[in-house]
Amino acid sequence: MDQATADAALAPGNAIFGEEDDQIFLGRVTWTPPARSKVDSTLRIVILDKRSHLTPGWIAVKSDRQDEVGSGWDGSLDAAAERYSWLHDFDTRQLDGSYGGASTFITSSLDASPVTFQTVLRPARPGTPPGSAIATAPAAVGDLMIVLISVGPDGEVHWAHRQLN
Repeated sequence: MDQATADAALAPGNAIFGEEDDQIFLGRVTWTPPARSKVDSTLRIVILDKRSHLTPGWIAVKSDRQDEVGSGWDGSLDAAAERYSWLHDFDTRQLDGSYGGASTFITSSLDASPVTFQTVLRPARPGTPPGSAIATAPAAVGDLMIVLISVGPDGEVHWAHRQLN
C-alpha cells in the first residue's frame, strides 16, 4: 500500500504517514448492527499481530459517521481474552515489571458501518521496553488478525468475532 492510496481512502481526515521501510495497511470493516443490542453498546475493531501478540502503535479511522468513531484503548480486549481462548495471548500482561500487550483499537457506535482504517507498521527498534512494544514491520497480511468485540455501555463484553485470519 502506498501513502497516496491511504491518504485518499481516509480523506478528508489524516492518514498515518509511512516512511521508507514502513508498511502501510489499509482495511475496511462492514457490519449489520445486532438486532438485540443494548442502547449505547459499541464495537472495538482490533488489529493484532499474531507473531508478536501486539497491536500497532496507532490506527487512523474514517466513517461516514466520523463523530461516532475514534482510536483509543481500554480493558475490553483483556475482558474478551478472558472469555475466548483464541484471544488469550493478546491480553495485557506483565513483562519485566511493566504492563504491555494489545491496547490500541478503533471504537465505533453500532451505526457507524462501514469503517475504513489504516495503520503503519515500522521496523523494530532495538532496546524498546517490553511495555512499550508494538507490532512491527515487515509483516504479511496473513500475520494480522482483525477482531470485532461488542462492548456494552458498562464495559461488559458481549461477544468477539474474528474478521480476518
